[in-house]
This record gives sequence, C-alpha cells and structure tokens, in this order.
Amino acid sequence: MKQLFKCLPLHLFLFSSVCLASCSTPDKTQLSLDHTNPAAAAVEKGTPVFVRTRADSSFRYFSGIRVLFEDSKGNLWFGTEREGFCRFDGKWFTYFSAWEEWQNEPVLSIREDQQGLLWIKTKNSLYRFNGYAFTTMPLQKCAPTKEDWQIHSGDLWFRAGADGEVYRFDGQRLSHLYIPRPEADSLPGKHPYNPYWVFSILKDKNETLWLGTLSGGVVRYDGHSFTYLNEQDLGFTVNCLFEDSRGSLWFGNNGGGIYRYNEQGLTNLTARHGLSNETLLKTRKVANRAGTAARIFAIAEDASGNMWFGTIDAGLWKYDGKAFTNYTMEDGLPTDGILAICKDRNGLLWFGGRNGAVFTFDGQSFTVLAKNVDGC
Repeated sequence: MKQLFKCLPLHLFLFSSVCLASCSTPDKTQLSLDHTNPAAAAVEKGTPVFVRTRADSSFRYFSGIRVLFEDSKGNLWFGTEREGFCRFDGKWFTYFSAWEEWQNEPVLSIREDQQGLLWIKTKNSLYRFNGYAFTTMPLQKCAPTKEDWQIHSGDLWFRAGADGEVYRFDGQRLSHLYIPRPEADSLPGKHPYNPYWVFSILKDKNETLWLGTLSGGVVRYDGHSFTYLNEQDLGFTVNCLFEDSRGSLWFGNNGGGIYRYNEQGLTNLTARHGLSNETLLKTRKVANRAGTAARIFAIAEDASGNMWFGTIDAGLWKYDGKAFTNYTMEDGLPTDGILAICKDRNGLLWFGGRNGAVFTFDGQSFTVLAKNVDGC
C-alpha cells in the first residue's frame, strides 16, 4: 500500500518541509488585527471577543485535529484539541487566537447557519463568526418550552454538557434542552456520569435528529417522540454519526465499532467481519489493538461511495460494501490515531489526527500535508 503515498506538490499548497517551517519564528509582517471589526461585533447578540489573527502558508498545529469542516465559500476549518482553530483558503492558513480563552479548550464542532454565519462550539463556550468578528453566545440554562424541541430546516444543534443535554439554535434564539430518560431505564448504574451525555449529533435528510451518547447508545428524535437504540455493544460511547448518499446511517462506537442502520435494522459490521477488540469488550476498559475496527472516532464517504472510518488506535479502514481495507503508519500514514474526516467540494478527503497530523486522499493516493515530529 505504500505506493499510494506521494509527496506534497509545492505549487498546490505552498508549504514543503512543514515540520521545519512550524518550528521557525513566524514572519511578523503576516500578523494582523484587521479581521476584528468592532462595528460588526456590536450588532451581534452576545459578547464581542477580541481576536488576534495570523496568516501563514504553513500548518502549525501540534495537538490533535478534532474537527474538519468546509464552509459555503470553500474554506476548510481545522479545530484542535487545545490550540483553537484556523481557516484554510487553499493558499493561506489564518490562525485565530483570543489570548488564553481558546487555549486548552477542545473544539467540539464547527457549523454554518443559513445566513452564512459560522458557529464554533468548544467544551465550555459557543462562538459565532460573521466573517469579521467573533461573539460569545450566552449559554444560560433555562426551562425549555414545547417550541424548543421542535425541529425545523436550518436549525443548528450543539453538544451542551455531561447531564444529557443539547443546545438548539432556531435562527432567533438558543435553547437549552435535556434528553428525557426512557421509562424503563436500567442505565444509570453503569456509569458515574449521565449515560445520555451527548458526544455526537446528526440531523438527517428527513429532518430527524440523532444523538450519540456516552453509554445510552443512540437516541432518535423525529420531532414528536424519542427512540432509544442500545444493543449489540452500542452502549460504549458513540463518537460520530454519519448519513451516506444511500440514506443509511452509520454509528461510530468507541468499543463496539462500526454500525450501519437502515431499513434492515442495526448491523454491527465490526463484529460481522471479525474486527472486534475482544479484550476491550470483555473488560470494558480501554485496550488499544492494531488490526481492529473497534474504537471509531470519524466517518466519511468518498466520491466513489466507499465508506471511511478513522480509529484512535488502528489507523484508517475503507469499506467498499463487501470488504474492509486497513491503512496504518506501516503504509505511510503520519499517525494511527484518526480523529476527523471531511470530504470537500472537489471530492478530496481530508484526515485529521493526533499530534497535528493532516493528510488527504484524492481517490488514488494519500498526501501527507503536516506531521509533528518528536523533538521538532
């Protein structure tokens, strides 16, 4: 598989020797504060945040890449575990920093609303970006109304906290909502935290909401009632949810592995293809193991309809509908810990991993764009 990897073309991304560049002092002429527009911030609801920006041709993150998102303008956004986030326009990376406010606070999601405003959810805060300025959105906890639980086209949903809760923005106001417990709930004793602590959110093409939880499986909400899916070892944390081009849903579980959900019901493909981590299943404790597809952190579909799954311990898995193919550091990947996958408008797959690793797949070969080298 090593022949699939190639060097980064200089004329395309303008930064060769990325690791060496990331260790150098940035050109001070590239520092700018022009992106902060107080007048624009004043018209936003929330508290304006003073943001310092820096443009650079090199990718300079060293912590894990948790979020990859392409906006409506074709910009790619990278959200990290503890270094904030940046924007890539195909030529320049624009790094945003708000002094220590965004340091050591993982980025959980980046979304765009119907007005083209970006929403960045971190562990403790929610920010909105209008293209010029950032505002911190108030996250008050208040009693929800029946209107708050409605689902409308264009509304945005965000992770909230450890108490089985989510935030919903309907275009006008932000609502704080708690997931109701099922009547026959035998889960509370399994974990010191609320089993319905939300780790992943998906709203499908039919406007149905799907919530991946800590140990309560997947919760489905159709705008009227809740359905709880918790079987076939799905009780491990559901890190990611995805809807493919055929309408099937995919659940990425941190222990049970890869699940497909469609009109045939719920299928555990990891177990079916003999890729389970039996030690983890038996002990219910973290146990990394190469060659398994058990600890899934990211899901995407390529332009050919193949499904891709990123694991935290065993690299990448590609599924063509019949068989799985595994790619690891032995095949040239910069890391075996894959945290995020995104397909851009040109069909290029982007992968984000541990230690600031970023690489792409164009349908034929992988290209490593950034790799943190120990001691750099």
